[in-house]
Amino acid sequence: MERKERLSVRETRAALIESGCELFLEPHTDWALGRISLGEAISRSEVSRASAYRAFRDDDAEPQDAFRLAVLLEVIARTTIDTSVVADVLASLDPNEWGSDPDGQAGELREIIRRWTDDNLQTNLSNDLVRAVDVTRALISLAPNPDLEILEAIKHSLERSQQEFRPYMEALAERYGIRPRAWTTLEQVQRIFVSITAMAMMEWELDESTRVIMRPTGPNGEMREWTLNGTLIESLCLITIEPDPNAEVSANVRSWLD
Repeated sequence: MERKERLSVRETRAALIESGCELFLEPHTDWALGRISLGEAISRSEVSRASAYRAFRDDDAEPQDAFRLAVLLEVIARTTIDTSVVADVLASLDPNEWGSDPDGQAGELREIIRRWTDDNLQTNLSNDLVRAVDVTRALISLAPNPDLEILEAIKHSLERSQQEFRPYMEALAERYGIRPRAWTTLEQVQRIFVSITAMAMMEWELDESTRVIMRPTGPNGEMREWTLNGTLIESLCLITIEPDPNAEVSANVRSWLD
């Protein structure tokens, strides 16, 4: 009988965390934190129970709690946002559809927001890691004593998302001759964008009536499908951006109110 090579503590932890991530993301678990089971991970990874408990022995936490924390931190660390949707929308625009005057540029910008937020929402909804982290954020925020390490990991995850989107935000600002108002910054606007998107994802799953909002935003007032996310982002832009006085042409976002 062939004898299995003994794993190091580091290898044991890695194998168990990998199994824990798989369990956490399986649909039947609904990302419930209580279902991140060390016992199930042991069975799936074929690591011995003694080795598993040695790997997650912690003076301040029980092995199960230490394991659950390690899995959550790993899931959060793996989470990335797909920014390609912004580039895809920009590349597919018809430059003759809206016009180059301030109102036309505003209409084109609004169409970008509509399509970008819809595509981004669908991409996020199909990304188990993104959905899991959003649920984790919600659950942790409701805890009476949230784990500071998890909160810090989520903070870094959000910052990564903002960094990945920043080049697109800057490109849109330059392309449409707009800038953040004096009382805010591009970074603050991005933070609100990310928070709105997370909230809209939760609402999309809970309330079907928010999934499609028909609005007359086409070039000649044609009806277009909007998501709650897109409508909220559009409203945020109205509040936080203004024409850049140094731009040759600036999108007249106030025309959105007509």
